[in-house]
Amino acid sequence: MATPPGEPNGVLDHLSDDDHVPAINGHVDEKQDLSSRSQSPESPQHQLPDPPSPEALEELHAFDWEAFESRYEAALLKASEEETAILKEAESLSKACEQQNLTSKSGLLRHLPMTMPDP
Repeated sequence: MATPPGEPNGVLDHLSDDDHVPAINGHVDEKQDLSSRSQSPESPQHQLPDPPSPEALEELHAFDWEAFESRYEAALLKASEEETAILKEAESLSKACEQQNLTSKSGLLRHLPMTMPDP
């Protein structure tokens, strides 16, 4: 059943326009307790943290791009090896299934009469 246009995602009529209704991936969480629904957007949990001080910014170290690239290439190599192993296993399973299918068909054919009965 389609949701009526005035009730997005099945929200009940009793919510006013200024009620905070959290939406996750376009879906309204109707099970959330009312106390958290009534929180205003200005509540402390919604405030952005203070920006870092200039002294804290000076303490930042340069990013080690060489180490990052090394870890990235090692992860790519490992993933490639795992992918190759998975593909080999899939090919082996495919061959086994094909062989099983052929064996089943040949077993059925042995039990069928060689000639067709006269009508």
